[in-house]
Amino acid sequence: MKNVLIATEKPFAKAAVEGIKKIVDAAGYNLMTLEKYSDKSELIGACSKAEAVIIRSDKITREVIE
Repeated sequence: MKNVLIATEKPFAKAAVEGIKKIVDAAGYNLMTLEKYSDKSELIGACSKAEAVIIRSDKITREVIE
């Protein structure tokens, strides 16, 4: 199953995550979350398992994408 990652240092509102989950589930994807991460290596690891990433105002660098 393909994964969609929500990655954010500051968590989304619970209702927002639930709404995103409904859409992602209906499309046949698995929703993963990474919240309150403190190290870029955590983000890199989580992104390596995802086909798509939803972020808030976090910065996704070339290093993370590759």
